[in-house]
Amino acid sequence: MITGSEMAAEFERNTRILKRNLTEVTEQKSRIRQSGGGNSVNWLVGHMLRSRLNMLNLLGAEADELAASLEPYRRARDGGYRDEELMTLEDLIVQWDRVQDLLGAALDSADMSGDGGEHGTLGQAVMFYNFHEAYHLGQAGILRRVIGLEGTIR
Repeated sequence: MITGSEMAAEFERNTRILKRNLTEVTEQKSRIRQSGGGNSVNWLVGHMLRSRLNMLNLLGAEADELAASLEPYRRARDGGYRDEELMTLEDLIVQWDRVQDLLGAALDSADMSGDGGEHGTLGQAVMFYNFHEAYHLGQAGILRRVIGLEGTIR
């Protein structure tokens, strides 16, 4: 079974990938949506951050004071939000870094055989959240090209 520390390393890698994908992304560019619908880079970052809060709650390390400001980033919103509802990209990155620290500490001490709610064990839930985040990191990489930037991962 994979350990919490190993999963913490996976989420740290995701953070490095996110930071690479956000290189040169301005606030204005972070809000551009692809034609025909879809979400912006800003929405993807906020959505992944909101997902990390859900995981922290599952791990017993709550960060609920941030949850209300992340309401516009709920799933299934697919373009159904107004830009003025969103946090700035800079604020999202600051909060991401704070949550990354909390997540790393929570995972390092987690019993991955514990209850993971609808996903089965805690380990299975954490692996699902990692898959979910990797999916959206890929979208963010594609959206770099949509907003006129080169890809950063080759």
